[in-house]
Amino acid sequence: MTALPFATCDVFTDAPYGGNPLAIVEGADDLTTAQMQLIAREFNLSETIFVQTPDDPANAARVRIFFPTAEIPFAGHPTIGCAIHLARARQAGNDWTDLITLEEVAGLVPVTVTCKSGKITAQFTAPVLPTPHPGPVDPDLIADALGLERAQIGFDSHAPAMWAGGRISSMCRWPASMRWPARSPRNPPGAG
Repeated sequence: MTALPFATCDVFTDAPYGGNPLAIVEGADDLTTAQMQLIAREFNLSETIFVQTPDDPANAARVRIFFPTAEIPFAGHPTIGCAIHLARARQAGNDWTDLITLEEVAGLVPVTVTCKSGKITAQFTAPVLPTPHPGPVDPDLIADALGLERAQIGFDSHAPAMWAGGRISSMCRWPASMRWPARSPRNPPGAG
């Protein structure tokens, strides 16, 4: 395998080594799916995104996203991290806006990356709108993962539910009046 440029970055934070880590592998046009999977497993981060030449030159890149164990059609944090990485390579200075359109397996994802006084933010439009998905939801498991009491999960008519928007996720509504627990979310016992 040929050496390829890569970067790691942290998304959803303004502090180094905080947030959600991500690997970005550039120049991935000649990699096979099996090779991408091996590289993602080697990085062993929640996601690794592979940057390829776009099918349409009007777009910034074609990308493929992998967990350490499987490819997924879309995920928000690698989309944002990759778009910021590509925009920073194209832009200079402390004040700019760049539209980065990524060709993902789930569809086109336009990402607006803005740098204002050196602070970078990004906003995207998801290629797939979330839809309800049948499946079991265990409020006790959610409470344990978030470090909350069972009674704090769901409120009024808002019960935890399964949703699919590129991948299936558990969702539960959080009352605006409720503060996030002091400890960080964690995997409950027995979770991967």
